[in-house]
Amino acid sequence: MNCETIMVFLQEYIFDGLAIIISIAALVFSILQFSCERARNRKEATIHAFDALEDNDLIIHLFALTKQNVDDLVNRQKSHDKRIEDVWNELKKALPLIEHFAVGVNSKIYDVETLNSMAGNKIITTYYACEELIKYKRTGDGNENNYSEFEKMVNSLISIRKKHKQSIPQKN
Repeated sequence: MNCETIMVFLQEYIFDGLAIIISIAALVFSILQFSCERARNRKEATIHAFDALEDNDLIIHLFALTKQNVDDLVNRQKSHDKRIEDVWNELKKALPLIEHFAVGVNSKIYDVETLNSMAGNKIITTYYACEELIKYKRTGDGNENNYSEFEKMVNSLISIRKKHKQSIPQKN
């Protein structure tokens, strides 16, 4: 083999090798860019979905209730007090809205870290306030899992807050 043949041979393989390396680098860059864009979209979707949820009158009333308010309502519902019927019906409509939002968070459609930054304390406090109501709604056959997505979301928020050494609302 002469020197010229060796150079032609090396050039062909070097160019082929460089083309492969450039293709792999472009693929890696595309995957990283897609991943970053997806994460940004999840954060944005979380912000919009929570804003829409928070603008709902039923949710506004739910967020305003204290544990004492909800416990009192549950006790009055158990005793069939008709005077609380309207408020009780509001609660029955509000909790499923939170549950549906929680499904989105738990299935990673929405970003739990973003939710924690926006309203972690509010969501945890609302869950604590509604624990007696949730327990009441879970009685009976087939109801054991009522609001389990809400509970799972709250547990995720608590874990995140512990990991970041953020305050966690206390149960009253």
